Amino acid sequence: MTELQQALTEEIRANSQKREIAELKALIKAQSQLIKTMSLTSVTDSAKEQPDDEADLTTTIASMQKVKKKGLW
Repeated sequence: MTELQQALTEEIRANSQKREIAELKALIKAQSQLIKTMSLTSVTDSAKEQPDDEADLTTTIASMQKVKKKGLW
């Protein structure tokens, strides 16, 4: 009787471990997809932001030059 209980207990543990491994694999796959999506999005976003940064920098430099010409700096 105890051998049967031990066998059932081991089988239950093995099944729960298999289920847990399957869940972890699914989680890792979902995380990998999210990382890929975020990395592609950040590359696209950074490419879009650069012209804005350059325009802001140009505007700032122009403002500084105006102030300098007026002798305020």
